[in-house]
Amino acid sequence: MFKDFNSYNEALDFDDIPDRINPETKRKIREEEHIYGGHASFPKKKEGNFGEEISEKRYRELVEKIRRYAGLEDFDKMSLYHTVINAVMSIERIERSHKKELESLAVKLVTKELNVPKGSLQFDAKIKPIGQINLSGMDKKQPTKKEEEELAINADQHFQQSQEEMKRRFINGLIQGAANKGHYMFHLVEKELNEIDEDLLNLYGAMITANDLNYWVWPDADISAAGEQESAAGKVKIDMSTEPPTIRVEAINFPTLVHELVKGIMEYLSLYGLPTDDKMRRNVLQKTDFLDSEMWDLRFGPQLWDKFVAVIDFDEWEIKEILYAHLVEMPAVEFNQFMKDLMEGNDRGKKRLKELANDIRKDLKKEEYEESMKKNSKSRFDEDDLDDNDIDLEDLM
Repeated sequence: MFKDFNSYNEALDFDDIPDRINPETKRKIREEEHIYGGHASFPKKKEGNFGEEISEKRYRELVEKIRRYAGLEDFDKMSLYHTVINAVMSIERIERSHKKELESLAVKLVTKELNVPKGSLQFDAKIKPIGQINLSGMDKKQPTKKEEEELAINADQHFQQSQEEMKRRFINGLIQGAANKGHYMFHLVEKELNEIDEDLLNLYGAMITANDLNYWVWPDADISAAGEQESAAGKVKIDMSTEPPTIRVEAINFPTLVHELVKGIMEYLSLYGLPTDDKMRRNVLQKTDFLDSEMWDLRFGPQLWDKFVAVIDFDEWEIKEILYAHLVEMPAVEFNQFMKDLMEGNDRGKKRLKELANDIRKDLKKEEYEESMKKNSKSRFDEDDLDDNDIDLEDLM
């Protein structure tokens, strides 16, 4: 059972599982000294804070998974590091002669599970050897004080931009959360993977879970330094120059390819959540979309996504992607408050979500949705707005 999260002194202090969260990371979570600190969509707690609550749930989930996949009852930085390295090398050896097959399987799996209408998107998915996925040209750090001054806007726009930044930050968390959960979609094609090699399922699970735990166990400085390397486990780019748009993905293996495909689709659905004003859009992206921010998106995102989908009724699941696309189009202030309601799990948020789902069912026919997915957004978004995005920071490799 989870601990009582209203007890501040107990949050993130474990006595029943290995407590390996980096002390500085724990302090930042408790003091809200991170990119989600003071976020308008994070519910207020009588004691402690929302970040502590979702962090403890996420960490417990990962400890259970590392026991399941890697058989590790206890772990430290180096045992996780070696688990990732050994799994990656074994996976590469097994997948080497099955790349085309696995690339096709990944696209088929993701488009089916995310209900992507046929012909609405194209996919270019490639499994590449370790070290051949390049991240050069990406923004890696938060803007400096000088860059912040260059992004300055007038007082009237300041409140609106701050709300847009919080909206985009939360959307980034949802995108990473959905993609992280997509990591484990390999269980849905267990039969096909076992036909290749029966060791793949556990190798995939061990690699993914150990890497996710790295974000809790290693210091932020080490994670950031790893992210500054030019190579990565994967990246995704949305190519709006094609008709329909193309999700271009590169990854070192099958589960990472699935992860990136999910992220690419979620990013595409999230495009209409960006500000329409050109300057404000660029300001928001520069202040929210950089590599160092992803360590916090990956820590908090899976629980944010879990809480979001937990309030979706079973009969609404077939339209959850459409529902998500409609939600991100909300004005920033409205979106931030609505997400706060959903994170609290209060009746107001659930009622509003149900009403929105009913409206979608009434007004959005399948043919209209397919047509809306095919629309080229080039007139609204510049190609330069859509830089390459990596799915994971370097795996501390």
